[in-house]
Amino acid sequence: MAEDDKNVENLSKMLDETLKDFNTRRVTDDDLDDFMADYDKQALQRSGEEFDTLLNKISEASIPKFLTLLSR
Repeated sequence: MAEDDKNVENLSKMLDETLKDFNTRRVTDDDLDDFMADYDKQALQRSGEEFDTLLNKISEASIPKFLTLLSR
């Protein structure tokens, strides 16, 4: 009988531990949106800077070619 009581007690502890996790707050999409907002802002800023750099490089490379065509 003592063995049965011990098994029931162990099962009860396992059930309590399992059910305890159900009370834990879950992360929602809104939480993730708030968390990612700063990262998105930084990524947007970096991509804008990289785009500006790319446009400048294209312009710098194109202007001499354009001037050469005009001088003909």
